[in-house]
Amino acid sequence: MFSKVLKLSLVIGFTLSSFSLSSCGMFKRVATVEPAAEKVTPAANDFYQPPVDNTPVINTVTATPNTSLGTVKLTGWQPRGIAVSGGTMYLSAYGTTKVVFTSGTVLKVAGDGKVKDLASNLVGYHAIAKTVTGLALSGSSLIVSDTDKMYTVDSTSGKVVTIKGKGGGTDVAVAGGNVFISNGSVEKSDSTVASRNPVSGLSGTGIGGDNTGNVYAVSGNSIKKADPTGQVMDVITSDLSAPLDVAVDNRNGDIYVLEMQNVKRFNSSGSLLTSFPSMASKPIAIAVDESGIVYVADNGNDAKDSKVVKFSASVG
Repeated sequence: MFSKVLKLSLVIGFTLSSFSLSSCGMFKRVATVEPAAEKVTPAANDFYQPPVDNTPVINTVTATPNTSLGTVKLTGWQPRGIAVSGGTMYLSAYGTTKVVFTSGTVLKVAGDGKVKDLASNLVGYHAIAKTVTGLALSGSSLIVSDTDKMYTVDSTSGKVVTIKGKGGGTDVAVAGGNVFISNGSVEKSDSTVASRNPVSGLSGTGIGGDNTGNVYAVSGNSIKKADPTGQVMDVITSDLSAPLDVAVDNRNGDIYVLEMQNVKRFNSSGSLLTSFPSMASKPIAIAVDESGIVYVADNGNDAKDSKVVKFSASVG
């Protein structure tokens, strides 16, 4: 009995001692320590990469548009083609003449805006047909086309020589001393237009040339170029809408393309530089003179509305 009481006393005493030691802080619960996570350095390509923007880059106009220098009225005549030299304009045109017949002619417009009917004789007769189309200046001679034949016209006297049997054309250009005639295909000749040889691979409607011998042709919604060796290439393939005619600024090689609403200027590589309104009701032809001034021939709604619109030379 005594031994049972003694065991019970020892158990009670030990229990009380444990509570006392715990309350004074001698026994504490050991905290569980988690191992530190291993630090991983990501590879360079594991960092966030922004999404790639695949939106196509659109060329923007980078140059100053040419500004209007006013207009020259061509009352009584409607132009078809234009060439300019030294500030003097030459235009192939058609209209009702003093002898009441509808005829073709060449107009000579001086720097003061005075219009002269160059290709008529003293009684008002015109040797050029009313179906006249383009013209170009080669030295002192004007090379003029109509739908059936060609003409040469002296730029001073107005003397007209009809070249028969060679066919006509829709436009004429001079490039590096050679004459080019468009008639579906583009043909090469000289100032006599005595013979015509096709430029292989080049076709078009409106054509223009530069001093180095390159000829440019409107071909659908693009501009093609044939160099002096006859090699044909695409020079402008975008940013055009139903182009009508083409001309070149020989100062810097810029290419001007005439559309129904606008004139667009491209650099020699075919990149769009600027665009500006043609200010013409029915634009039909374009030319650039030695100083870079741009001329747009406006056929007009009728002979009372026809004119030439002039624009300043490019400044960048």
